[in-house]
Amino acid sequence: EKFMSKFVRLINAQKPDLVLLPGDIIDGPVFPYEKGLAPLGDINSTFGVLFTPGNHEGYSNDQKKFYSAISDVTTVLIDKTLDINNTQIVGLDYRAQETEEQFLARLKLSGFTEDMPSIAMLHDPKNSHFLQDAGVTLTVSGHTHCGQFWPVSSIVKSMYKEYTHGVVEKNGNFHITTCGAGTAMSPVRIGTTPEIVVIKIK
Repeated sequence: EKFMSKFVRLINAQKPDLVLLPGDIIDGPVFPYEKGLAPLGDINSTFGVLFTPGNHEGYSNDQKKFYSAISDVTTVLIDKTLDINNTQIVGLDYRAQETEEQFLARLKLSGFTEDMPSIAMLHDPKNSHFLQDAGVTLTVSGHTHCGQFWPVSSIVKSMYKEYTHGVVEKNGNFHITTCGAGTAMSPVRIGTTPEIVVIKIK
């Protein structure tokens, strides 16, 4: 709760138009859902707070309680598209194993079209290049945590390469992977920096 409150203060200091949370808000099988997530309700943004789940949400022993609590403080997008300020915001669910055809079929079913600017939330960046090829203007991901500490950081970088962290441009479309603000499993970071990414769109 203390960490979440600090997280919210830092976000509000940026005076955001829109806040995107692309997964891994919780970690582990047991979590104080209502108390722990309540500070997210204090985020001040013009167009709200959008959330799409990652793999760590799947570790929860009480999915019903989690989604009830997160829905109280954010707008949950799971394989859905929402139009905000003439921009499509697409939330794509985390899937560990999926073919390109299955993935792009989900994108189509979400309501995505190529005739508007678009931002997609996709927790795991491994399929982000498919979105760039499909015409999604900007994709935001997390998942890698930048490995948190060595040697995991080297392993993660060998797996995700340029999609491990930062910005990748392809076909005029952009992807951003964040290291995230918190940690997963072990609350340790060595050689990686927690962050809240601020995106300015002109």
